[in-house]
Amino acid sequence: MYRLYVKNGHHYAGTRADRSPEPEVMLAGAVLRQAVYDAQGKRLIHDSASAVAKIRADAQAFLRDDEAMAFWCGLAGADVERIAPALWRAAGLDRGEPPGTSP
Repeated sequence: MYRLYVKNGHHYAGTRADRSPEPEVMLAGAVLRQAVYDAQGKRLIHDSASAVAKIRADAQAFLRDDEAMAFWCGLAGADVERIAPALWRAAGLDRGEPPGTSP
């Protein structure tokens, strides 16, 4: 069974923490990190306000999608019940808010 480990600030999947990060763990981390970043509304200055709003709403909807969260957390070997609330907090979301209404 794969487990998610943290060693020296890096995430590893597998049976031992001294292994290199598995590619699927790195991919899942990158996808989830980008979703949090986009949900926060932090974009480059050249993006239009409407484009930022659309990207932000899409990212917020993604983070609230139970199936998507289960897939990406499962790919990393992480417990979705523990990871999803941490991602919502990092993105500044309240689970009950409709997409696009967070400050």
